[in-house]
Amino acid sequence: METEQAEKTHPIAGYISALVLAGLVFWLTAALNTNEKAIVGVPFLLGWAIISLIIFNRRGAREEH
Repeated sequence: METEQAEKTHPIAGYISALVLAGLVFWLTAALNTNEKAIVGVPFLLGWAIISLIIFNRRGAREEH
């Protein structure tokens, strides 16, 4: 079925949600541990979020659906 709407190709909402999720996990980790331990995990959380968005936003992955 064809639609007249243009396909959204920008992952801005995904990046924002990844940053929010990383912030929430940091906040929870800081609440349960010290801030020093929580800060160690921040690069891993942000890296995981960005790499996941890059992997799942490839053009080939969109064309399969």
